Amino acid sequence: MRTRSSDRAGTETGRLRTTAAWRIAADLEAGLPDRAVVLHDRRLPERVWTIDHIAVAPSGVWLIDVEDVHGRVEQRDEPFRADFRVVVGGKDRSRLVDSMPRRAEAITAALGSSGAPPVIPVICFVHADWPLLSKPFKQHGVWVTWPRKLIALMSAPAVLDEPTIEGIAAELDQCLTAA
Repeated sequence: MRTRSSDRAGTETGRLRTTAAWRIAADLEAGLPDRAVVLHDRRLPERVWTIDHIAVAPSGVWLIDVEDVHGRVEQRDEPFRADFRVVVGGKDRSRLVDSMPRRAEAITAALGSSGAPPVIPVICFVHADWPLLSKPFKQHGVWVTWPRKLIALMSAPAVLDEPTIEGIAAELDQCLTAA
């Protein structure tokens, strides 16, 4: 795996917002194939949002937002609500999931000239408690997972070849500034 950190911002290796985000960066480096390219800590075009990691892998373009939370992760069907909620430690964390589709749309728009590969948004909860036998789940098209399962999700069948991965990574590196 090749990494392109946010060194354009004047930092030595790029600064991610949290230690948890650095942990995921190390997991990505250890678990992704050599063909993957990961951009760290990037600001989305014309937005105040940032993304901790954008991995351009054979399985697609993965937008990974890392959240350091504590408590049991649940997907609940709350009374008097129209959809499921993501609850961690008794607190509703659905707003984290709800912003990810717009972030994925911003990346898809930024990649307009490269044929719009699959853009897969992910919230990765670090330090959370997951019930025994639980699996990552999708909510509103966003994967909700934990670090070890993230790499497994990203090991999906290949849809991008190496030249395409390099082209997409270069395009994203040019249009997404360091946060």
